[in-house]
Amino acid sequence: MAIEITNVGIKGPKGDTGPSGAPLQSYSGVPVKLITPATTFTGITVSDNGAGKVLLTGAGPHGLTAADAIGANIFIVTASAGWVGLAIHKIISLDADGTGNKIGIDLAFASQAAPIMALGNIVINYILATIAPLGPNSIIKADALVSLKNSANPKSLSYRTLALKMSEVNNLINMSSYRYQARIHMRGTNQSQIGLADNMAGGFGPSTTNPVVSAFDFSVNRNFALALGMYSCEPMTIESYLVEVYNL
Repeated sequence: MAIEITNVGIKGPKGDTGPSGAPLQSYSGVPVKLITPATTFTGITVSDNGAGKVLLTGAGPHGLTAADAIGANIFIVTASAGWVGLAIHKIISLDADGTGNKIGIDLAFASQAAPIMALGNIVINYILATIAPLGPNSIIKADALVSLKNSANPKSLSYRTLALKMSEVNNLINMSSYRYQARIHMRGTNQSQIGLADNMAGGFGPSTTNPVVSAFDFSVNRNFALALGMYSCEPMTIESYLVEVYNL
């Protein structure tokens, strides 16, 4: 079954935030494991796996191993016939590790077209919250726990309004878990923001050395995402997250 990438819980008095009440909160403690097959997994055909579920067969190998991929989710980038954009589907089978070209997923077969899915080294935007129009001095606080495959292959994390990053940590190597905190401030206008320093190794910190500055319009509703900088065939899991928005 398709799971739309969205927030799990939202609360706040009067549906708003600010000095008169608690901040808007978006949060989840339900782990979401994502993985991207190799870029050779193209020319995909869709068929029935014999049990009514979708079987994806590529013209080239998927590069995945059962240890990493079974139970993880593929990510659908954009909608196409039979597929919902920004949705995930759990992997339930592989034909073989590495050199195989068949991936079974937990989705009922309905003669779908080939999916447009995330492959290889790519950034996946996982939407944590939809933020209502903000005041000129508003603050966004985000805290996420992410598990990674412990390897020398670099991964990254950033908080974004999809197109523009407002905070980033990269070159995450040789670690299996990372807590990513950020605090993003409007700079006297809802058209300009400042976040933590680029390449900062986690936690709250000063925004004085190469700070991440963005210019995004928060006078309208905006999606706020945790962007996962995936490394091909290696899983990343969002274990939990909390987003707080102070509308000031």
